[in-house]
Amino acid sequence: MRNERIGDYLVNQGLITSEQLQQVLDAQKASNGAKKFGDVVVELGFMSEVNFAKALAGNLRVQYVDLDNIEINTDAVQMVPEALARKHTVIAINVQGKRLSVATNDPVNFIVLEDIKVSTGMDTVPVLATTSAINKAIGKCYSMQNVDSVLEGVAGMGGDLGEMSEADLESKDRVESAPIVKLATTIVENSYRADATDIHIEPFDKYTRIRIRVNGDLVELMNISSAVHSALTTRFKLISGMNIAEKRIPQDGRFTQVVDGTTLDVRVSSLPMVHGEKIVIRILSTGQIALRKITDLGMSDYNYQLFESMLRVPHGVILVTGPTGSGKTTTLYAALGEIAKPNVNVVTVEDPVEKAIDGINQCQVNQKAGMTFAAALRSILRQDPDVVMIGEMRDT
Repeated sequence: MRNERIGDYLVNQGLITSEQLQQVLDAQKASNGAKKFGDVVVELGFMSEVNFAKALAGNLRVQYVDLDNIEINTDAVQMVPEALARKHTVIAINVQGKRLSVATNDPVNFIVLEDIKVSTGMDTVPVLATTSAINKAIGKCYSMQNVDSVLEGVAGMGGDLGEMSEADLESKDRVESAPIVKLATTIVENSYRADATDIHIEPFDKYTRIRIRVNGDLVELMNISSAVHSALTTRFKLISGMNIAEKRIPQDGRFTQVVDGTTLDVRVSSLPMVHGEKIVIRILSTGQIALRKITDLGMSDYNYQLFESMLRVPHGVILVTGPTGSGKTTTLYAALGEIAKPNVNVVTVEDPVEKAIDGINQCQVNQKAGMTFAAALRSILRQDPDVVMIGEMRDT
C-alpha cells in the first residue's frame, strides 16, 4: 500500500489548510529543494516540530518517540560511532538481541539504515524523533567521553596553564588548540545539554568547583584543579569582552556560542573572591525568544485577556518584576512583538539588546561612553515615542 504524500495527508487530517500547503510547496520550490517539507512547515509556523513529527510517524506507520522522556540505553548508543550519528542525525536508543532501535528524522531513508547496519552488524529498526531532540541526545550521550579527554588534556598541561600569558591568550591559533579553550567550550556545551540555566565556577583553596543549575537546583558538574582556575576565568573574560587585566572589581559581559545547531546567548558575570574570581554564566537560547507570542506564555485565559487589554491602554506604566529566570525578558519581548505596529513608535533601552525585533528602535546601554539608562531615557523623550521600554531600573 503506497503512502499518500505527507502534504495531502496533513490536509486530509485537518492539520493544515490547502492554502497553507500551497505556501509550503512554493517556499520549498524557492529554496531549490535545499529545505525539507517538514522544515518549511515548522519555519512558517503552521505546525510545531513535535506535531509534524507525530503526523509524519502516523503517515509512514512508524513509531514516534519523545527522546526527552525515555531512557536511552547507553550500550546501544556506543554501538554507533559519534561521527556516523552526527552525519546522518541518528541515535541508537535500544538494543534487543540482534535488533537495534535507531531514532531518526528520516525513517524511509534506506541508505542511512544500511550504513548503520554495515557499521554495527545489527538489524536496524527505525523510530521517528524530531531533529532537534536527536541533536540534543547526541550531544548529551556522547559528551561525557569528550569531558574526560579534555580534562586529561588540561591535566597534561600541568602548571603551564596558569602561566599562560595574556599575549598568548590573544594569539588566536594558540588559543583555539589550547586545552583550556576546549574546557571552556565543553563546560557550556554540557551545561546546555543538561538543560541548565546557569553555570557557577567557584574558586576554593585546593580546587575549583563547577556547578550548574538544573530545574532550580544546583548540581555539581565537575571539580578541576585550582591551577587551572586563573586561565579558565581569563578565557571566559576574554570571549565575553571584559577587561582581563582588572581582577579587583566585578565585571559583566556576554558572548554567543553555537551548541548542537542552537545559537546560545551567554551572559557572564565575574565577582572577586578570596581565592580568585567567581564566574557565573547565564545561558539563554536566542532561538526561542523570537518564536514566543503572548499566547505562548502559558497564562490562564483570564490573565491573558487582562494582559492584552493592558497592552492596548495608551497611557500608563507596566512594571514587569520577578525573581531570576522567571521569564521577565521573554514576557517583555512577547509584549513588544504584539505592540510593534507601523503606526506606533516604540523605543527600548536594553543592556544588552538580546533579540532584534523588526519595527522597534532598540538602543543599547554603553557605560564607558556615558550611555546609561538615565541618559538614554532623557534623550528618548525627545524622540517622540509612543511606547518606551526600559530594560532595568536599579537606581532613583
